[in-house]
Amino acid sequence: MLINFFGKRGAGKTTAINGQLQDCRGPVIVCDVLGNYLNKGYIEKSSTADAILWIEAWIKNPDQENKILVLQCADPNLSVDFMSAALWESGQGTLILDETDAFSIHEAECFDQLIRYGRNRNIDLITGVRRPAEIPRNITAGANQIYAFQTQEPRDVDYFRTTLFGSRADELMVLQEFHGLFLDYDRKEIGEFRIDKNGTIFKLKIEPINKTAPRKTEPQTRFEGV
Repeated sequence: MLINFFGKRGAGKTTAINGQLQDCRGPVIVCDVLGNYLNKGYIEKSSTADAILWIEAWIKNPDQENKILVLQCADPNLSVDFMSAALWESGQGTLILDETDAFSIHEAECFDQLIRYGRNRNIDLITGVRRPAEIPRNITAGANQIYAFQTQEPRDVDYFRTTLFGSRADELMVLQEFHGLFLDYDRKEIGEFRIDKNGTIFKLKIEPINKTAPRKTEPQTRFEGV
């Protein structure tokens, strides 16, 4: 399962991602660059080695009440690669990357492997990024669900028009705050969404995917509540 969130700072993408964490497949690893997920009651580590040990211990004794770990360390590229490898070896889990453009993907071979084949290892990936052009195309190409928050940036709207939403991308410039457009390829749906202050996602004006959006087929989603 691969979910992408797009939005400028303050648009709501971090709130939306945070609102999904309890529904994610454990163990859940949040590679936190800006400290957006600190002091929220999650387990926190600043050492990649300590995070790996925590994953190994959690797999042996799963605790669904304490399945979320926030990792903030000095080298984001090293942390995302080691977390990808640890989850791969564990054969399950969810990796969260907010501000994905802060990570140098070409320096993270294990992460690239997770993007391409993670679903075969029961590993889910959720990403958040401000500008759609700043995320590698293999991430959006493999996405099950895509959420783009309201924006007035013409270049971003052009990108969404040519790659994801077709003519409906123009709606992004007139939607209300904390609203956006979504694509759900598993359910073959396109439409508007909004989030509340807890990050709960509400789908609005749902339509079948048609000529206005590209078609593709992905495995059935596990995230029924999203």
